[in-house]
Amino acid sequence: MAIAIKQTSKQTEDDRWDWEIHLDGEKKDLAEIDYVEYTLHRTFPNPIRRIYDRNSGFKLETNGWGTFTVYLTVKYNNKKEIKETLQLNFSKDIKKELLA
Repeated sequence: MAIAIKQTSKQTEDDRWDWEIHLDGEKKDLAEIDYVEYTLHRTFPNPIRRIYDRNSGFKLETNGWGTFTVYLTVKYNNKKEIKETLQLNFSKDIKKELLA
């Protein structure tokens, strides 16, 4: 099972960026995941976001002006959890292997 965390971003204004994080992997591997919980910087409204949409790769889309560490909890159907972090980077797209 090879799943990666991907982050992409696009500048929308001088100081603002649209960005997204999602899991990238085979459909059968993503089917084993119940949800992904993203913990954003505390200044975001609703900083803890739980995404159940596996068809989108559990995609989180939002907008902001600064980078920070995003904390992810990947919760599997069998109750296993994997915790990971991702440092946002607006100057390049990121792909980071999820450690199982």
